[in-house]
Amino acid sequence: MTLSFALAIAQMNVSAAIIPGPGDDDSKEIYENIVSMSEIGMPSPAPIKAEVDKLNLGSNMASPRIVLEENYEMMNEAPVATSNVAMPYSFKGVRPNIITGQQYLRPIFKEIARGNRTIRILQIGDSHVRGNVFPQTIGKVLEGNLNTYSNQRVKVDYIGINGARASKFTSEELLRQVASKRPDLVIISFGGNEAHGNFSYDNNTQVLHRLIDGIRRHLPDVHFLLTTPPGSFATKGGVKVPLTTYESVSNNILNFGRDNGIAVWDHFHNIGGTQNAANNWWNAHLMQNDRIHLTAAGYKLMGSLLANAILNAYNAEIRK
Repeated sequence: MTLSFALAIAQMNVSAAIIPGPGDDDSKEIYENIVSMSEIGMPSPAPIKAEVDKLNLGSNMASPRIVLEENYEMMNEAPVATSNVAMPYSFKGVRPNIITGQQYLRPIFKEIARGNRTIRILQIGDSHVRGNVFPQTIGKVLEGNLNTYSNQRVKVDYIGINGARASKFTSEELLRQVASKRPDLVIISFGGNEAHGNFSYDNNTQVLHRLIDGIRRHLPDVHFLLTTPPGSFATKGGVKVPLTTYESVSNNILNFGRDNGIAVWDHFHNIGGTQNAANNWWNAHLMQNDRIHLTAAGYKLMGSLLANAILNAYNAEIRK
């Protein structure tokens, strides 16, 4: 089936308070009402193309613009969507936006394609997730592409805590909270706060094992997708420089996924790695003045990128 449809989402003016820095667990609510469902949603089913457009957001800030394009097919009644995300021209060292080990997600993708029940996706993480825009963008893009008018194939939810490291979610209280959402797929998005502390490969590996094992204890059939953080700056000698610990954190997450058969979206290296990731966000005016958190437009772009990677992996895996 081919749908001939083109629609550009209207320009949006969005503002947000500065997100608290790492470790600030007692901070006030952030990003309240920062984006409405209509701002990042789209009719379903529909393919998307997310472009970066210069909008009237001040400081030459770039914001993703969602464009629906005529490229949609049905295969065995499974929606197959093509999603492309154009990066700001200033971004350097960008790699293909792929999921490493996407084959580990094939069973959950097959379930989505069959459409016999709603597949629940839950993202857990730190302030990047707690800021709402990142996970909400993922949710609206995935739901907008994979759900049909008569069949809700996926439902996306999230739990984020300011200042959290992965270890925080190993508490029984939070494990029960995760389990109460009954997710079929858990997206685990930590690493920023780990990078700002005294990072240890062994400790981080043990924490990831405890987190994965703890969730599986409550949800034996659950699947996982690990993500690496976007990168940020640290102050050294009074000067802001990219924090190199992100390289270690991201490499450990990649190694953990490889060693344990878990898919990984390596956003840090895909977006430029140690040399470029933090600078890319900052130079494109997509990072807040704390040089740690992204702007609303930055989180929309990051959410579009993750959703894009998931959709492309889905398209590839349901054909196998």
